Amino acid sequence: MSREPSIARAAGAVSVATGMSRVLGLAREMTIAALFPRPATDAFIAAFKIPNLLRDLLAEGALSAAFVPVFSRVLEKDGRQRAFRLASSVINGLLVVTGMFALTVIVFARFYALSVASGFAEDKLLLTAMLARVMSPFLVTVSIAAVLMGIGNVRGRFFVPALAPALFNVGVLSGGWLLAPWLERNGWPSVTGLAVGAVLGGLLQLAVQSPGVWRDGYRHRWVLDLSDPAVRQILVRLGPAAFGVAATYLNVVVDNQLASYYGQGPVSYLFFAIRLWMLPIGLFGVAISTANLAGVARDLARGDRDRFRRTLATSIRLTLLLTVPAATALIVLGRPIVRVIYEHGQFTPEATQATAIVLALYAVGLPGYALVKVFVPTFYALGDPWTPVRISAAVVLAKIGLNFLLIWPLGYPGLALATGVAAWLNAAWTARRLRQLGGRLVGQQLARAAAMAIVSSVLMAAATVATGRGLSWLWPADGWLAAAVILALQIVVGLLVVAVVVRFSGLPEATSLTRLHTARTHRTDRRDDLR
Repeated sequence: MSREPSIARAAGAVSVATGMSRVLGLAREMTIAALFPRPATDAFIAAFKIPNLLRDLLAEGALSAAFVPVFSRVLEKDGRQRAFRLASSVINGLLVVTGMFALTVIVFARFYALSVASGFAEDKLLLTAMLARVMSPFLVTVSIAAVLMGIGNVRGRFFVPALAPALFNVGVLSGGWLLAPWLERNGWPSVTGLAVGAVLGGLLQLAVQSPGVWRDGYRHRWVLDLSDPAVRQILVRLGPAAFGVAATYLNVVVDNQLASYYGQGPVSYLFFAIRLWMLPIGLFGVAISTANLAGVARDLARGDRDRFRRTLATSIRLTLLLTVPAATALIVLGRPIVRVIYEHGQFTPEATQATAIVLALYAVGLPGYALVKVFVPTFYALGDPWTPVRISAAVVLAKIGLNFLLIWPLGYPGLALATGVAAWLNAAWTARRLRQLGGRLVGQQLARAAAMAIVSSVLMAAATVATGRGLSWLWPADGWLAAAVILALQIVVGLLVVAVVVRFSGLPEATSLTRLHTARTHRTDRRDDLR
């Protein structure tokens, strides 16, 4: 049978791998910002809106939440061969659906461009349509990669599946640095290199995960058994997920449409800011969510409700302790972060200021968004996929209303603030319904975790501001190197402050994370430290 790592160990493996991916992701965004002018990046970002949305949902959300609990139960009760046949049916079904969607994008590319950015000038619309056609195969590869990731997680492998998205970034980086100049010399817009690189990255995601499932004994079968009760159960779970995708699509389209009417740049500024916002989500939110889903699915498959609640409580505490300080850091250090990462080549100081403002407003909702990442898959494990979808749909409508309410006084940055407020609304509403369905998490020290998260954030903000001012006085240089060194020291000081507060908080995480470090150092196998 598969290994059963603790939430801490599994989340740690995912966090390390995802951290590597996010670092490469930052390199990808730096490349996009520095090498290409804002009209070109606006077009690429608009063309990649829906593929990127599907990548986030499939790899980090809907498909995993629908597939993992069912696959885990079949593996537990019926054995590997039965579970692998189920995986083959799911992959084949996805090939059909995503293949048809990709073909639709190719044929109706101009309508696709109009659907995401009707405010663009004609030349940008044509470029957006062309890039959408080039990237359409990515829809197929990313869906299959998500299934392989789910198989790996259930089988106890977290690091390599979480590392797979890093290869997507490698593909885009290769496209930007190597393919773009060659394509430009041959009469293509240079930004086409990014689109080709995205397709290459999707293929690499498949390639890195295939050896693991092959070693597990998986052999793909060209079967699509819709009469299989397990397949039907996944389809039933994917039904609300598809509804959720439609709601999210509406949200993404409205944001992009409104930003497209504010001239050259806002589409890119929102994108660059949200990628920085997603860095802590990837490091902490997705890592904890992935480990939590595998844990609660296993607990529920065994009928152990008490252990299920302990697993969920651990995930919530970890999320609060890590993401509240991260959100504070993005607000306090937003401008130097954007300057150090993006202000190169064609990315100007004015673009830095605009992106930093948007980033601070996005950061307001970071902890709420991370909690939703934990809550929603838990509903799927509990067999209630429709509740989070209904909540999400209602929140999307509320968010669209907030868009129009906040864009009037704030301009396009109001879109970011609306996203942050909506994330907290979603988290609060989802948590309330989850408590009603899964039971109250009595005695799980959640209030103390929230208080410690706030205390550590306040102390961290004060310490990083003081550090920045002191270092600027000692080293008044205004170059990139000085800014990078000062920022790095501010981050180190902030991390130390948060670590000290958590260490002396009295929460289970303080002791268990220390044990986890010791266990890794001595290569022991201590399970369920945080349980």
